[in-house]
Amino acid sequence: MIRLRVNRIAAAVWLCGLAGVPSWGAAAASARDPDKFVVHEWGTFSTFSGSDGKPLKFYPNDTDLPAFVHGRHRDVKGGRTDVMVSLETPVLYFYTDRDRTVSVRADFPKGLMTDWYPEASRPPEQSIRWD
Repeated sequence: MIRLRVNRIAAAVWLCGLAGVPSWGAAAASARDPDKFVVHEWGTFSTFSGSDGKPLKFYPNDTDLPAFVHGRHRDVKGGRTDVMVSLETPVLYFYTDRDRTVSVRADFPKGLMTDWYPEASRPPEQSIRWD
C-alpha cells in the first residue's frame, strides 16, 4: 500500500511537471516577440575600512567624471561627512527591437543622489525621474 501511494504521488508530480511544459514554450515564444523590451540594472556598492576594521567615511570625488554629468556635491564644499557607503555607477541597459520612449524613476529613500546623467525631469531628492 505504501508503494502504491508513492507511485501515485510520483505520477501526480510528473503530470504537474508535464502540465508546466506548454507554459515554458509560451514564455520562450514571448521572449522572441519582435516587440521585446528588456531592462537590466547594475551597480556596485563601495565601503571603506581602516586597518583596524572600523568603517571610514566616504568622500565623493567627481574629478574623474566628464563635465556633462550632473551633480549635487559639486555645490557643497567639502562634501558630506556622514556618508559611509557609496553606490557606484548604477547603470540601466535598455534592450529593444525598435525605438521607443520610456520613463524611469529611481527611488533612494535613505540616501542622497550625488551624480546623474542625463538631466532629470526635476532635481533629485529621495527619488529621481526621467520622462
